Parts: sequence; structure tokens; C-alpha cells
Amino acid sequence: MEDLAKPTKDLGNRVPAVILAGGKSSRMHGKNKALMKLGNKRLIEHVLSKLNTATNNIALNINSDYRSFEAYNLPLLTDTIGGYLGPLAGVLSAMKWAEEIGHSKVLTVAADTPFFPENLFSNFEDYIEKYDIVMACTEDGEGNVERHPTFCMWSIELRENLELSLRDGLRKIVSWTDKFNVKNMKFKIERFDPFFNINTEEDLQFAEKLLIGDFI
Repeated sequence: MEDLAKPTKDLGNRVPAVILAGGKSSRMHGKNKALMKLGNKRLIEHVLSKLNTATNNIALNINSDYRSFEAYNLPLLTDTIGGYLGPLAGVLSAMKWAEEIGHSKVLTVAADTPFFPENLFSNFEDYIEKYDIVMACTEDGEGNVERHPTFCMWSIELRENLELSLRDGLRKIVSWTDKFNVKNMKFKIERFDPFFNINTEEDLQFAEKLLIGDFI
């Protein structure tokens, strides 16, 4: 297997990144979305191909299919609080891992969103020293803004508050992030929303059309 996690150039000690792939994929009838094929690559490989040009520290947040993910030779992070509590639990695991390897920030991206912008990392990195969180947003031609909270760069100083909030029953990301100093980083929707995520078989079929440019 191609080592998709190895950067093509020396990137130094950049902010680490964690791919969030710890969900149940319930709308895929038990199939792990991250391991499904889009074109000639698995979804997670599309994500890795973008991240490996930005940082040399990449990990996967997973809670199943460990043997399949071991082939990527990356750190595998399970949720530190069990029970499939959603992406915030994966964010907490990402923060703790980043701290363990000596970093104060961490980027998270979703495993089911293969078309996210190539300049995501560099744009986030420009602002993370001034904000607690830098979050991806998209803006359409009419000025409507949608937040994409799994695509964030986080200060790990928030980890204790996040863990307490999760144990208190919080699950919705923006309900927690709105308490902090957040930079909403806007990306324009041109041909399609670059944060389109794949939840169903129909979404996967649509993604195939996006991949080859065959869509309305």
C-alpha cells in the first residue's frame, strides 16, 4: 500500500492533524465509511493525500475496524470516553494525543469529506495563535453561512473543559464551541460545497460524479 501519510517534503514541527473516523456509519448499514472506495482510493486515502502535504504528524480517531486501519501505519486513537458520544469525543482524543507529542494545537478533519479545500491547513494556521478555535465555514452566493465544526484547529488548553462538558452530557459541537473565542474561516462555494460529506450510498454516488466533474 502507498504510504499516504508520509509528506513529500520536510514540513518541520507543524500542527498535528487527526482524522475523525470514530462514528458508527449507521446510514451505511454497518459499512465503515472511511474504508469505502471513491474512485480508485478509499475515502480516508483522499483525506490523507491532502493532509500529508501540510503536516508530518497525522493520527486516526477510530473505534472499530482496527486491523484495516493498521495498514496505514499511523497512530490509532480511540475515544477516551466510550459509548460513541460523537465527534466531540474524537476531538478530545485528538487534543490529548497532540499534548502527548508536545503540541499546543491540533487540527481535526472528517474522514467522510474528501473534497475539503487544499489550503485549509495554511489558512487555519494563520489565525490559531489569536483564537481558541478556528472553524471552517462556507458562504453561498446569497451570503448564507454554514459552519463545519469537525473541521477545526483547536487549542488544547480547552481539553479539560471539553472533557467535563462531555461527561455532563454535551454532544453538539457548536453548543460547546460558542463559549470560546472562535474564528469562522469562510470558504466560498463555487461549483459545490467543498465540505460535502458522504453519509449514504446516494451521497457516495454523487461524490463519484463530483470526482470526475460529471454533475449538474
